[in-house]
Amino acid sequence: MALKPDFSKGLLPVILQDADTKQVLMLG
Repeated sequence: MALKPDFSKGLLPVILQDADTKQVLMLG
């Protein structure tokens, strides 16, 4: 049961980090 909220909570930051990384790569 603990995996479900952890996954949902961890998914958004991962997506945001991925978008930030792509932006940095494009700008760099």
